[in-house]
Amino acid sequence: MNDLAQLVVRLRDSDGTARLDAAERICRMAEDAAPAAVDLVGACTDADEQVREWVVAALEGLGAPPEAAIPALAGLATSENPLAAYWAITLLGRAGQAAKSAVPAVTACLQAADEAVRKRAAWAIEKIGPA
Repeated sequence: MNDLAQLVVRLRDSDGTARLDAAERICRMAEDAAPAAVDLVGACTDADEQVREWVVAALEGLGAPPEAAIPALAGLATSENPLAAYWAITLLGRAGQAAKSAVPAVTACLQAADEAVRKRAAWAIEKIGPA
C-alpha cells in the first residue's frame, strides 16, 4: 500500500487526531493527491471542523480528478451535504469534457437549496460543455 492509500485509510479512522494528520498530509501532497479525490470529497462531511478545513485545502490544490473518479463524483454531486456537493461539482468542472457523463447529475444541482452549490453547478456545466 502506498503512502496516499495509507493516508486515505487514516482519513476514515475513528480517532480524530489520525484523521486530522491524514488530511493535513494529503493536503501537502498537492496534485499528487488526485487519486484521493473521491475520498477527500467524502471527508467534507467529517464532524471535525479542522479536518474539513484541511480537506478543503487539499481539494483547492488538487487540480482535475482522474477520469476513473468521475462516476463517484457524479454521485457525490447530489449529496445533501453542501460542502461535499460543492467540491464534487468543482472537481467535475475541473475535469472538463471528460466529465460529460456527469452532466445530468450536475444539472440536477442547479435546483439545489444551497446557493453556492447552484452557482458552482452552472460554472461546472460551462466548463464541461454540452453532454
